[in-house]
Amino acid sequence: TGATGRTIAEHLLQRGHEVSYFHGEGTQTPPAHERLTLHPYISARDLEHSLLTHLRTHKIDVVIHSAAVSDYTLSTRFATKLDSGRPLRLDLVPAPKIVQQIRKASQNPNTRLIAFKLTHETPREDRLTRARALIDQSGADLVVA
Repeated sequence: TGATGRTIAEHLLQRGHEVSYFHGEGTQTPPAHERLTLHPYISARDLEHSLLTHLRTHKIDVVIHSAAVSDYTLSTRFATKLDSGRPLRLDLVPAPKIVQQIRKASQNPNTRLIAFKLTHETPREDRLTRARALIDQSGADLVVA
């Protein structure tokens, strides 16, 4: 829904920070603000390209990566509309882990990375194990689990 990201962005704007807000189409966004730049995306590939390009071209101090990016993507992109009325098989492949690319893409070697690993009804120890693994894989400074 974008509610978590929106709330965090509003909080940062209230405290005088500049915010580059990457959001999925149709998700919640903060109200317009002079220190807010919106970056809409449609797919995980769009987010990956847009965010990593932004990190390479701007000196970013902190990345708060709260987007729930899909774990899978289509193996093939379709250039045209698919005909309906017949069976269709779609092959999914693991999507790139954007959070694992943030540190490498950032032109600022001191960028702080805050990641989210939210799982539904998972025991505390499992959440902690997954959070530690995400820190190891992404180099995050903090993981919200």
